[in-house]
Amino acid sequence: MASWPTSRYPSSAEAYEQISERWSGRVIEAVKSNLVCVGAFDTTWKSELKLGDKVNIPVGSSLTAYAVDVTSDWAGGSNTNWGTSAESITIDKWYACPVFIDDGTMMQTQIKDLASRLGKRAGYEIAKTVDTDVNVLYTSLTSTWAGSDGQTFTDALLLELMEGLDEADVPRTERSLIGDPSMRKDMFEIDKFVNKDYNMTLTGEIGKTPYGDTILITNNLTAATTGAGGMYAHREAIGIVMQKMPTIKAYRHEPRYSTVVDATAIWGADVVRSTFGAYFYTRKS
Repeated sequence: MASWPTSRYPSSAEAYEQISERWSGRVIEAVKSNLVCVGAFDTTWKSELKLGDKVNIPVGSSLTAYAVDVTSDWAGGSNTNWGTSAESITIDKWYACPVFIDDGTMMQTQIKDLASRLGKRAGYEIAKTVDTDVNVLYTSLTSTWAGSDGQTFTDALLLELMEGLDEADVPRTERSLIGDPSMRKDMFEIDKFVNKDYNMTLTGEIGKTPYGDTILITNNLTAATTGAGGMYAHREAIGIVMQKMPTIKAYRHEPRYSTVVDATAIWGADVVRSTFGAYFYTRKS
């Protein structure tokens, strides 16, 4: 028979020594990144899932207007190719984050609601995996204004990104600027971003650019050598199909005398309109 541990280490709940030592009921959880990439892009395609594991998305073509010529049919021209191209999103990601909690730990731990806490953490890890799957797509967006790895974010860079999307006829609404804390620090040093004389809605707090675009800050961007990959994009640049939303459940696993808390999700993500977004490098990752 295995002997009981002679000491209880604060770093683990799996120590069963029956002594009067008390643990604080307050748990300092592992750090979490803001998960923003999924919410910035189009997630409406789930309703298109009927059969199979792929969603085809028709992309309409531009049409041509012709000067009327009464001596020719159809004003001398016609539009026959008006939407034959298509992008697709394949449901190819299925992830789980199971956590085993044995009965001894469950009975003796002084951490309140241990299963609930671990369930929330497992759900976060699944959500982070989905978010990461989206932000790695940034290199498939327009690279014209990427700049150099490790560069300082400037107002001039943002204006170039805006101009580029404007020239591609990207709608001015529903655009987001996604960066990391180094980008936010650079913004705080730009008068136009924090001075209410330029933007009455800011008053020193960054939530939108002076030009009305939503600012999203996360540590969960794909790292380059020095900085990370930020994005300036319209919502329709990337599509996400959640076939199974992140779900958390608990069940018994008797062979291990344990309760399993499990988080799962099934999804797919891909670039739908590459010209509807552009990436740039931040100062540090």
